[in-house]
Amino acid sequence: MEFALSIEEMAFALGHAGGAETAAGYLTAITGQLTEDNMAGRMTAASHSLLSRGYLTWDGGAARATMNADLQQVVNAFLTTRISLRTSSSRSAEEDVVTFFLDGPICTECHGEA
Repeated sequence: MEFALSIEEMAFALGHAGGAETAAGYLTAITGQLTEDNMAGRMTAASHSLLSRGYLTWDGGAARATMNADLQQVVNAFLTTRISLRTSSSRSAEEDVVTFFLDGPICTECHGEA
């Protein structure tokens, strides 16, 4: 399984899976403190993007969204992992960061820039 998500999509997925604090910490660590309106706008855009890409489905009758099972498994690894390994590589003014989250047989890789 491989998913390429924006930071906002990942934050939304984490929050949707029950990790609201993890989602907020993840997003704040990357973007810095955001206003409430800015955060709400980003999460709305992320949810629409996930819906349009088929990673979320909307059940209007139940008024709730359901996450794709494969994506749910990946997100759960972020929420339940006990071991992570972060590596970075610097060149000029840029730093590339890769964090591996290990949860039993699942290894989830998260790329970013610091």
